[in-house]
Amino acid sequence: MGYSLTTTLEILLSINTSFMKIIAPLVLLFASVLCLYAQPNVALEAFATGLTEPVDIAHAGDERLFVVERPGLIRIVEPDGDVLPAPFLDITADVVDNASERGLLGLAFHPDYADNGYFFVNYTGAAGATHVSRFQVSAGNPNLADPTSEVVLFTVSQPFSNHNGGDLNFGPDGYLYIGLG
Repeated sequence: MGYSLTTTLEILLSINTSFMKIIAPLVLLFASVLCLYAQPNVALEAFATGLTEPVDIAHAGDERLFVVERPGLIRIVEPDGDVLPAPFLDITADVVDNASERGLLGLAFHPDYADNGYFFVNYTGAAGATHVSRFQVSAGNPNLADPTSEVVLFTVSQPFSNHNGGDLNFGPDGYLYIGLG
């Protein structure tokens, strides 16, 4: 004598329901334990203070960090976290930062910076246009750029005051890559 289709389905459903009542809590318990152990012990700690609207950070191949401030300054942070009082570069007179996504936005050091002293910046200038320029470090002081050394590589009109991009990076091929919005 066999079981009817209805009886067979009722038995399977009963077994499946009982199985799920046991397995589901075990899976949830196991997942909870994994979440507890998977969380790294991370804490935020201030490294440097006194910066105004930092938007980018770069290094020139040494221990100094160069922090780009949106209003138009590049500041040097020493390895101990001290911010040098004199800015590395001050182009606040040329930078338009009157909208939330405009200003001095990017910095990249030439791969041969140690030899040629070239670095590149991306900033919003007059009429809201994006400028990508090359500067050179001062011949007498590695903590100061020569503001008169600017060579504007190109200018791009931006139709809106937001989404201006600004990131600059050198690729492994030695080319400068420019992010525009």
